[in-house]
Amino acid sequence: MRCLFIYNPVSGNSKKIIDNLDYITQVLLGKYKQVDVARSNARGHATTLAKKACGVYDAIVFAGGDGTFNEVVNGVSHQPVKPILGYLPSGTVCDMARNLKIPTNLKKALSIIIEGNEMKSDICKINDRYFVYVAGIGTYTDISFKPNQNMKRKIGKFAYFVEGIKKSFNTKTIGIKVESDGREYQGEAILLLVANSKCVGGFTINKNSNLRDGKVDIIIV
Repeated sequence: MRCLFIYNPVSGNSKKIIDNLDYITQVLLGKYKQVDVARSNARGHATTLAKKACGVYDAIVFAGGDGTFNEVVNGVSHQPVKPILGYLPSGTVCDMARNLKIPTNLKKALSIIIEGNEMKSDICKINDRYFVYVAGIGTYTDISFKPNQNMKRKIGKFAYFVEGIKKSFNTKTIGIKVESDGREYQGEAILLLVANSKCVGGFTINKNSNLRDGKVDIIIV
């Protein structure tokens, strides 16, 4: 079996991945006959790497944050042959790691992959793009792109909280119409979230959320 390991060198906690590339490769070689390593060099590059890996590799193991997770899922979801995915959380927040109960400890996360503990998860689609746990429109939706790497490494997820405070002084409403389960809401809102997640931005929004029940939560602010 062949495995491609993709890592994001600028994710919030990427240092633990970069410092342990040889170790990660050796551990993966205990499960896969061949392991190739690819570095994501820019936003969207992980999607390209994952797409090209489909039909070539049996598994894609990737390290990064929630953005990297989303990129890899978009890379494989359009393809007829999809490799198994393995995740090593190394982002600032890592909501998907919490949703999937994957530890942020590198050795423990690797052990899940080596032991072959597989699970399925719903994914959602908007137009021609997929998302794994949350999508939104309105104020605050660009917060994840605002903090620089230095800030994220210094104060972690609170870097996003700081950006949220800045945004709160310049909120704008948008007109929305939502139809769900025979009900309709139409009006003004500053934020609309569609979430398939227990948590967003490191904060719990619905502890009973199930990633495999075919349903999402709609949050209107």
